[in-house]
Parts: sequence; C-alpha cells; structure tokens
Amino acid sequence: MSKVFEENLKRALAVEREYQKLTSLSGQRLTAKAYLDAAMKNARCDVKDLTRLRREFEDPDGPSLEASRYALRKIISACRSPQYPWPIAEPGKLRHLGVDAAVLAELANIPGATPMQLFALAVQITGERHPESFGSVESLPAWKQRIAELERERAELYAKLGTSYQREDRLETVDGDGRVSVSFKVSNGEVLVHPEKTAGERLIRFLIANPPAQATIS
Repeated sequence: MSKVFEENLKRALAVEREYQKLTSLSGQRLTAKAYLDAAMKNARCDVKDLTRLRREFEDPDGPSLEASRYALRKIISACRSPQYPWPIAEPGKLRHLGVDAAVLAELANIPGATPMQLFALAVQITGERHPESFGSVESLPAWKQRIAELERERAELYAKLGTSYQREDRLETVDGDGRVSVSFKVSNGEVLVHPEKTAGERLIRFLIANPPAQATIS
C-alpha cells in the first residue's frame, strides 16, 4: 500500500469512528448538569424559579395540577429516553409530551410558570432520581462544534482517498466477457475506484462494516 494513501486511510477511519461514536444516541447525550443548564437557559429561568414551581407540585394543600402532573411524568420519561439526548428548545414541541390547553391553564395560575419551566423541572427531577439516564457530553455547543469539524475533515479525506491511490493500491479483475474492473485492493475487489467522487466514502463504509478488512491495514 502506498504511504500517502495508507495515511489518508488511517486518518479517515479514525475520523469516521469518532464521528459515529459522537452521533450515536448515547454519544450525543448530555450530562445531567449540562442537560439541566441547557433546559434552564431555554426556559430563561434559574434554580430559584424551579424551586418555586416545584413547591407548587409538592404542596399538599395547593392546586391539584392534575394535567400538569401528567405532563411532568411524561416529560420525565422523555428525559430518560435516548431519543432526547438534549432538551427540547421550543415550547411548541412540548405538545406531544402532554403539554396541552389544560396544562397551560393550570400553569397560568402559578406566577411566572411556563411550559419550558415545567420541562426544566422535569429535567431536575430526572437528574435526582435517574442520574444513570444521562451521558458524558458536557457542552452542547462544544459537541456541535466538534461534529462540524469532523464533517469537514471527513469530506476532505473522502476526496483525497478518491485521488491519492497509486497502482499498488488497485486491484484489476477481468470478467468472462473481458471487461476490466478496477477496485481498491484493501477491499479485496469489493469497492470500485470509480466513480471517483464517491470512492473514498464507499471505501470507508466498507471497511467500517468489515473489521477483517480493517485488520489488513498496518
């Protein structure tokens, strides 16, 4: 294998592994603290606001808040789910979590309470009761920045892989009709070098899906 092609291949595989790890459901998930911080930022509230709202739910002599309690339980379940790696940022998206007109009416009777604060309260409770539900991402902006960096590098490496291969990196085969196919040798003839534009991406996908082929790269 030619040196430049091998170097590009190794780097592309490393980038792809990191990208897949970070974009997996578990790899995107915020820590409990980061999740709560983001939820409070979206709700434009602080811990004191959540304490006041929580007191309303815990007061045995307070309003029943039946609809809001139901929504709170649904949101807690959502926060525990890998399908919600970070907080909902728009109030309108809370409707499918039970935040309906009845909830809005109940919250309207609590000074300063909003649906987004209800979501933040659910996050706080989830962090206390189910800390194992959260992940390891400490900063959503930093995660997004790293994903953007990886996507740029992936594109650059895909392009290089499609043009940096040498004769020793190719495998030529002839079928029964005398037609010649040119593929990457490391793929054992499975990945064609043409079309060049998609060659790098196709080769990396093949290698990621075939660990034995990866093992042949020194």
